[in-house]
Amino acid sequence: MKNKLMGLFLKYYAHSKENQPPENWQPLVEHLQGVAEICQKLTEKIDMPKSGLILGLLHDFGKYSSEFQQYLHSATVEINSNNHRSINLEPKKGK
Repeated sequence: MKNKLMGLFLKYYAHSKENQPPENWQPLVEHLQGVAEICQKLTEKIDMPKSGLILGLLHDFGKYSSEFQQYLHSATVEINSNNHRSINLEPKKGK
């Protein structure tokens, strides 16, 4: 089951790296798992580690969308702004 879930996230990224191709970016699954571990450790102090784990896993789940992935690629000039595939994210910034 875990391998199936990881396969769903393989082509989704949490963060891009300047002047780096997508294969060097931070995978979304890696980011969510890392944050979940930190949250779990922090919430052990208030005896709620499972809640921390869940919150960490879900905190950036919105990045698992084609719109966000297109944003990452366009922000790093992966998508030509003149290309019909590009999207206008200006109205969505800061939301």
